[in-house]
Amino acid sequence: MNRSSLYLAPDDRDTVPALLLDRVAGRMPAAHRLGFLLQWRCLLESGGFPSSLQDLNVGWITSLASQLGVSPRLAREYVWEGRAARRHRAELRGLLGFRRCTNADLDRLINWLVREVLPEAQAWNRVHAEARTWLQTNQLEVPTDARLERAVRAALARHEREFCSQFVRKLSTPVTKALDALLEIADEQSASKLA
Repeated sequence: MNRSSLYLAPDDRDTVPALLLDRVAGRMPAAHRLGFLLQWRCLLESGGFPSSLQDLNVGWITSLASQLGVSPRLAREYVWEGRAARRHRAELRGLLGFRRCTNADLDRLINWLVREVLPEAQAWNRVHAEARTWLQTNQLEVPTDARLERAVRAALARHEREFCSQFVRKLSTPVTKALDALLEIADEQSASKLA
């Protein structure tokens, strides 16, 4: 099966490729066919898989159900964390060339964010969006929100440390001594207030 034929063209977002419809036809119960296609759509659109029905766009459910000729209510019967759903996710990763994101991948992401994104933008939403785009571009399944957030926070913290270190290294010795003197005065004032 040609992987490129499983991706959505920008002007054809609501049509399931015939190859994929043929793949699910007759080999799965109707609820599983719908769940399989919903997971396919979610992986293409967001880079990850839904953990429940609430994670899905209602329009996708009705559109895909219509193309399958089944009721959209069947989406409620699909067990999103069940054995069949896990098998479907593995199959979709293989079909689309995606793989799960490892700790090594997250380290690469952090390095890329520090090197390419954070020198230009530090706004949380922008950095988070760039991280998701990088993962999808590299055909890595977007990790859980918590794991992705930790990676973005780690990149922001490293960028801040590196920026401050570079800044301090550029200061002349007299300026560094003057700053140290100011900090000593501030420490003495804080200590006297506590006494």
